[in-house]
Amino acid sequence: MKQLLKLTFVLTGILLFSLGCDKNIISSDSELSFSSNASNDLIPEGTINGVKAFDGLPTQLYPQSGDIVDNGCTNRTNPIIWNFSWTAAKGATKYQLYVYHVGSLYPVVNDNNITTISYESNCDGCYIINGNRFDWRWKVRAFVNGMWTRWTPEISFDVEPLNTDC
Repeated sequence: MKQLLKLTFVLTGILLFSLGCDKNIISSDSELSFSSNASNDLIPEGTINGVKAFDGLPTQLYPQSGDIVDNGCTNRTNPIIWNFSWTAAKGATKYQLYVYHVGSLYPVVNDNNITTISYESNCDGCYIINGNRFDWRWKVRAFVNGMWTRWTPEISFDVEPLNTDC
């Protein structure tokens, strides 16, 4: 007897992808196998239920890998000002920016309601100790057609030494 097996993967009501295969069923303990070229990302690029999901990801412009960004002062007179920028994703209505230090429990930026292609983080009286200057990361994603794209690759950057521009 020939039977069609169809597996459907859904997350919060959005069809992510479906897999199907034809298999001749011989007995109840038959082994089924199938292959897929579905992405490991949460939302694969291409179409979802025949609707174009997105035409691409934003491209991160600044900071780039290895760049050094602002730090504050121990006397708290100079704020930390970090600027992030990226290219527009076609059809995007907003962006989410995620910035963190490797090994930290919480991000310093996790804003999912950015409506421009840049972001300024301004922290008055803040500074980063020299022991935490290295291994910072950032990524961004776009909200297109009612759903989030996958994240851009993470870009690594560092922070200037404490009290550099006091």
